[in-house]
Amino acid sequence: MHPAQPRLNRHSEIGRVMAIALALAGVSTSLLQGQDAPPVVQDYSDAARQELPSNPSSLAPTAPPLYQTPSDKPLFWGPLTFHPHALYRYLYGNGMLSAPGRTGSTSVQNVAPGVFILAGRHLSLDYTPTWSFYSSDDFRDTLAHSVLLRDTTTYEDLTLDFSQTYNSSSEPLIETGRQTSIQEYVTKLDAIYQFGGILGLETNFVQDVRFTDGSPTTREWTLSEGLNYRVINGVIAAAGLGVGYVAVDPGPNMEYLRPELRVSWQIAGKLLLHAHGGLEERKYLGANSHKRGQPVYGLSFDYHLTDTTLFTAEARRSVGVSYFVDEVTENDTWALQLNQRLFENFSFILGYEHTDLTFLTSRGTVGKVRDDESYAINARLSATIRRHLIASLIYQNTHNNSSAEDFEFSSHQYGVELSYRY
Repeated sequence: MHPAQPRLNRHSEIGRVMAIALALAGVSTSLLQGQDAPPVVQDYSDAARQELPSNPSSLAPTAPPLYQTPSDKPLFWGPLTFHPHALYRYLYGNGMLSAPGRTGSTSVQNVAPGVFILAGRHLSLDYTPTWSFYSSDDFRDTLAHSVLLRDTTTYEDLTLDFSQTYNSSSEPLIETGRQTSIQEYVTKLDAIYQFGGILGLETNFVQDVRFTDGSPTTREWTLSEGLNYRVINGVIAAAGLGVGYVAVDPGPNMEYLRPELRVSWQIAGKLLLHAHGGLEERKYLGANSHKRGQPVYGLSFDYHLTDTTLFTAEARRSVGVSYFVDEVTENDTWALQLNQRLFENFSFILGYEHTDLTFLTSRGTVGKVRDDESYAINARLSATIRRHLIASLIYQNTHNNSSAEDFEFSSHQYGVELSYRY
């Protein structure tokens, strides 16, 4: 068992996070100097679509979206533009796992103030701390952090997109059956070079470092190259190759090769389809080195039935390192969601997500350790009050069947939420 990391007090942790973010802002600005770059634009439609957490990998609802439609009268200080945001959520849930084989009821209150800062036209920083207070002694109160730093620049036909994220959380997870403290740092650098508007060469680099109390520490590096080709207006096809290396402590390290094909198709502003798929060959290193090949894919489908109705569907299959020593997971997920605007100031979201999670040994001969099948049904009714304030009623039902009985549960959660953005 990997030893737990020492805990920092809340004030020192906040200071450390902000220091890291400000240092990274200086580094990224010096690295990504260019001309005529497009301004940083947040995809608010995607954030709104994810308002209600539907991923059953966590029993507790995830943090609110960091961005909502900003005010047209933001706050200024020199070259900086500020968009404050805040959230309060009250939830009551039953059947929640506090430890494997142990379920109970609790209420939880989330308080999440934050700010989105835009520096010039290209550099942005968002920071959100989230305090969670549980009524049950089976769960501990927590402070989570979410930081996103992004810089985008363009020089002639070359576009560079840099982002750095830091997330810390301590939520109940289906996989571990308990509150699990996680710290994760993700660095991304994307470069796209256009050849005459028809061909494009794309390079992506990702570094993902994860520290988890009582679980293996993982450090993953991925480099991928792809060639994009515009077939006709609205249709882009691509072929690419990705290579990766995962350092696991404790546990066997891994390397993988992932060729894949991608396609994007947009029809008359009503239909948007993204799909990618390939075969990943993963090699488990060490004394008992072995290989395993498996298909991986992703599919997303957005359809605007009317100006007020959006239907989305998603399916994906991925392989990752488990929170348990010497194990990996194969994850198959599909989800459906309906977004409906009601009248002028009301909206309704209804979603369903189904996940099959298989745990396999990563040392020696690959063998199945555990099988989970979970689903989540969620609903949210929201009302906009004086433009900047949104009030919501939320409901979620999460159920997990497992070959290991201690990880089975069925939970219902009800709550209210107030969110503010400026």
